[in-house]
Amino acid sequence: MMKYRNVLTLILGLVLVPSFLFGVTSEQVNTTTPQALENKNLNKVHNAMYYGAVPNDGVDDTAAIQAAITSAGAYGTVELPPGNLNISSGLSLTTALTLRGAGYASTRLVLGSTTQNGITVLTPDPVSIQDLTITAPADTQTAGDMISLSAAPGAPGCIVGENTWSSISNVRFENSWNAVHGVRASNWRLTNFAVFGVRNSGIVCENQNNIDSGDVVISSGSIYANTTGSPQNGIQWLSGGGLKVIGVKINNTFTGGFLSAISISNGIAGGNTSVFLLQGNSIENFVTYGIVVVASASRSSLAHIVITGNEIAGYNATTPNAISVSTSDGGAVFDLLIATNSATLATASHPNVGIYVGAGVSNFVIEHNTVDSTDTAIHLSATALGLIGDNLATTIGTAKYGGGDDAAVIHDLQGVAAGALPMAANGSKIYCIDCTITNSCTRGGTGAIAKYLNGVKVCN
Repeated sequence: MMKYRNVLTLILGLVLVPSFLFGVTSEQVNTTTPQALENKNLNKVHNAMYYGAVPNDGVDDTAAIQAAITSAGAYGTVELPPGNLNISSGLSLTTALTLRGAGYASTRLVLGSTTQNGITVLTPDPVSIQDLTITAPADTQTAGDMISLSAAPGAPGCIVGENTWSSISNVRFENSWNAVHGVRASNWRLTNFAVFGVRNSGIVCENQNNIDSGDVVISSGSIYANTTGSPQNGIQWLSGGGLKVIGVKINNTFTGGFLSAISISNGIAGGNTSVFLLQGNSIENFVTYGIVVVASASRSSLAHIVITGNEIAGYNATTPNAISVSTSDGGAVFDLLIATNSATLATASHPNVGIYVGAGVSNFVIEHNTVDSTDTAIHLSATALGLIGDNLATTIGTAKYGGGDDAAVIHDLQGVAAGALPMAANGSKIYCIDCTITNSCTRGGTGAIAKYLNGVKVCN
């Protein structure tokens, strides 16, 4: 028995021993480091109702929700109850935290003016916004972002002066000017979302902080234009860094629609912005462009662009281009792949182009696309340097190829008529549906392979 008492005494002595015997004093224990704060607040949930928010009463809840956000602090969680919560002046997130509702069908943040932001993120640390709806009075917004991501210039963080690694998921936006605006934000993610009633642009990526900033992923969502006004873009990129848009539906339910469904143009001056992936998206009813890419010499060149597996239909378009890649002011686009897309431009009363490639575009591959066009399937401007292979088009007669380009190599076994054999580089091989088998291709036959050799079309 004495032996066990001695052991117990030893254990208690070790537990109660003063910390200075181990060389650690209370002054040396820092409880304000990011890790310590994260450990402290990680499991704390601050329900906005405890701070005075009352759903469905028509009274302004901004101050109550903001109090919950302030109390939660860094790495905390603010929970919004089901029902309508009125916010008259917008919410501000200045620390890393999670703001979540009870589901986008349950929790609704209702904006109080036609020009305000809904949620403004102003911190270099990541935030998570999830499971709610942000809504405004229908057809009235003239400015503002429902969610704005930014950080104060010069604020320390993963990238100085930028919000980084924030995520927005399971959020619905109704009647917005801009739904989400990445102002000074990098590596942010928008997933499982729905945007209805856009009056300007659905998603805007506009980080002008530095050439490598941006790198946004937008996936698994839908964006619909407003029924009135002149909505500009479903997704607009004018930023640094790259962009990935995967599995997004962009549409409208009225005559007209977005000017451009996806617009990539005008990055940051003095550099090269790369890595763009537009994959598996469904785009319908745009005014001018399904997907448009423009590089300007006064801004940045654009490189490593993959446009693949998209469905593009311009039923309501006026002068539609399903996919347009071009330059301005001597800019450059290079390393471009356009493959396995389906484009339908059933607007016989207007000129339309399935795939347009402008001058200054180089190192491109266009292959295995399907284009249903009443005008031109593929338009190639002079000096566009690349490879075109086996695209299927309904305009196989006189208008499969438009423009004139002797720099691109074309392999086409679907065929065109002799009078419509395009300009192409040496090494091209095109089936001519009415050529004769002769050393110089001439019409009047039943078909031959036109080979471009030393500047001459040879059918032998």
